[in-house]
Amino acid sequence: MAREPVGSSHALAFGVLGMAAYMASPRPVEMLTLAHAYGQAGDAERVALIAVGDGMLATWTGTAFDVYYFFNLATLLIFAILMFRTPVFRRSTAIAGVIAAVLMAVPSNFGLVGTVFALLSLVPWAVFAVLVAGDLARLVTPKEAVAATASGRDG
Repeated sequence: MAREPVGSSHALAFGVLGMAAYMASPRPVEMLTLAHAYGQAGDAERVALIAVGDGMLATWTGTAFDVYYFFNLATLLIFAILMFRTPVFRRSTAIAGVIAAVLMAVPSNFGLVGTVFALLSLVPWAVFAVLVAGDLARLVTPKEAVAATASGRDG
């Protein structure tokens, strides 16, 4: 039982590092600058600007993006596994998290297979998010209110 805070800390660290990697991957300001330059460029310059833009897009879906993807897979997987060990979360919540994490094992930029896995991962991810919200809401709902609601439904 004492290892859960360590596991949670590891999951949180993976999540923070994953988001930091993701924030380093998009290039919105650079792309906007290229778009303005493209609008004012001649034909020869436009060819060069398109090549630079393609490079920017490759950077966005490159190494930093993959690091983000795998670190957030690790985050979700660790949290889901830890959920099996606590009475706070239902088993179905943890299972949905594990399924979403497994489907995140192939990053979305890995061609058609990656796109399919990414889209499929959204279904258990959405279920997981809803179940987590419900499990956490039960923590803050007074037991008297739950009992009163349950008895009101029975009558």
